[in-house]
Amino acid sequence: MEKTELLEKYIEYVSREGKRPATISKFSFAIGVKESEFYAHFSNLNQIEQFYWQQLHQILLQKLTQEEVYANYSVREKFLSYAYALVERLKENRSFVQVILKNHWNVLKQYKDDLKSYVETLIAEGTQKGEIHDRILLSTYYPNLMVQEIVSVIHFWAKDESQNFEKTDVFIEKSMNFVMDLLSRNWVDTGLDLIKTLFQKS
Repeated sequence: MEKTELLEKYIEYVSREGKRPATISKFSFAIGVKESEFYAHFSNLNQIEQFYWQQLHQILLQKLTQEEVYANYSVREKFLSYAYALVERLKENRSFVQVILKNHWNVLKQYKDDLKSYVETLIAEGTQKGEIHDRILLSTYYPNLMVQEIVSVIHFWAKDESQNFEKTDVFIEKSMNFVMDLLSRNWVDTGLDLIKTLFQKS
């Protein structure tokens, strides 16, 4: 059985049962494969769940970058587009995602590393274009801030019970714009420049 097919079976199992399989042996028996077929691809249940997030991230980036308009988006628009596309994709397997995230947020570890690589490219692009303000020392925290913002979107969506997840859409718009406003040149930078100027003249 191929790796992606095994993941599909796992998603079906968890969604149907409403919980993780107690053991790999139980899962393998339920889908009619030898336990060794599971171990050919994954060492434990955490790994197959991490693979779900890795694959999800790759699919999202492929989908976004194939859209002609994406290349012309500002960094803010790209960041927002990723979040909205992520939520749309998560809706397809909501029951599964809720189960694997319950008390198991560590399954996002590899996903956050992959996501960090992506936001670092956005930060580099934004800095070059002047959309993101390069601040000494503080700039090193930008990637983690953007990653945690996406994780907060996932966390919010997983608990959102509003119709068609309308509250999540509002949360994405408000919170992500707030983060991007923090990274762009703002009144704090203007104030610091003023203070520098005053001290230089005194």
